[in-house]
Amino acid sequence: MLNLHGIPHGAAVFAVADVAFAAAANSHGVRTIAINADIHYLRPADPVGLLEAEAEEVKRGRRTVVYWMAVRQAGAPEVAVMHGMTYVQGDRFLEEA
Repeated sequence: MLNLHGIPHGAAVFAVADVAFAAAANSHGVRTIAINADIHYLRPADPVGLLEAEAEEVKRGRRTVVYWMAVRQAGAPEVAVMHGMTYVQGDRFLEEA
């Protein structure tokens, strides 16, 4: 999805970061929901490049968790960074191994 300038739309970049956020936040098998997310667009993405995101858990509390996501394209600097916070609902949706 490109914007009027022919570069990936900010909503597409946000969506890639948000998927990484959701995967990381729920990777412990306990249901969490996002309560905040903000993104900073650092540079335009290449319209033909693949967008990738990674998420890092920064601080885990009893009920809230903070994450930092980065969106990149192969071999290029970060396109955007996102900060997000989740609320831990507490019910498990994955069985423990």
